[in-house]
Amino acid sequence: MDYSFIVAGDRLMLQGEATGNAGNTNTYTGKFDFLGGAWNGYSKVAVFHCAGTQPIEVNIEDNLCVFPAACTQNANNFYVGVYGVKDDKRISTNLIPFDIGNGAAINVRS
Repeated sequence: MDYSFIVAGDRLMLQGEATGNAGNTNTYTGKFDFLGGAWNGYSKVAVFHCAGTQPIEVNIEDNLCVFPAACTQNANNFYVGVYGVKDDKRISTNLIPFDIGNGAAINVRS
């Protein structure tokens, strides 16, 4: 299940709803479309701010990343943002809130 994001400069936008179901593991992916040339040459990282954890960083490779299981195991709210680094420069976006509702496989361990 893909979530499509647009990144324009330091603005992160989601196309579609920011919702999901608890119990999913390694099935939610982010697809990022970096507009213009502002991000050219930058290493790109998605940051997930999930309840009860430190921020989780996931490298964006080929404009894709997998949402960490810690954010989707239980019903909760979490936030997604992106930053990039090139030499001594860093670009940081806003955060987008996600709502993970109750799912059929709540608290199932992988």
